[in-house]
Amino acid sequence: MPTFYERGVDDVPREWTRIMKRSMRTVNAEFNTNRMVEEYTERFYIPAVENAARLGAEGYAKARELADWRRRVHEGWRGLAITQVVAPPVTAHPMGTSLPVSATVALGTIPVDEVLVEVYHCLLDSDGQITDGEAATLFAGQDNGDGTVTFTGEIACRRAGQRGFTVRVVPRKNGYPLDRFETGLITWWEDPRAGTTASGPQTGDPALNRA
Repeated sequence: MPTFYERGVDDVPREWTRIMKRSMRTVNAEFNTNRMVEEYTERFYIPAVENAARLGAEGYAKARELADWRRRVHEGWRGLAITQVVAPPVTAHPMGTSLPVSATVALGTIPVDEVLVEVYHCLLDSDGQITDGEAATLFAGQDNGDGTVTFTGEIACRRAGQRGFTVRVVPRKNGYPLDRFETGLITWWEDPRAGTTASGPQTGDPALNRA
């Protein structure tokens, strides 16, 4: 920025202009409207047209199926709960290793293949909170025979520092390119010992564990 204010008698910031021209020569191949339109078309416009055609086919049969699924999921979501989250005791985990995590979920009337269970994790900030987390999928495993299913997965330890995690469940519909939050439904792990976890959540808040 200082070079913008370094001007000669003609009031032209020549060094700043030189830098800008060089930037234009080197980045135009990637940062231009042609690339932008091509990317938007491939990532959004074409999939949107294809999805609209699929939903409208056969007298909107798929659209009606999707609407029925949304209604059924909304009606049954109150019966879904995360009943247990299990991870190894807090110890040091070297970079390149992983931390196994399992979650037991009471599904109620929701089929197991219509939920996405994720462990949400990240390095903790100075206040002990997750600020820019990432999600890793937990996969359905043991059916416990009591209406619950245990999901398992792991957190990859790719960076040094103290990491926090919790678990969430959102609906999913196989064969439909829906955003995970499109239904507005989400269930977070609520530790029954609320107030005793590392971050001290209150009852009803997502529980945060440290690793």
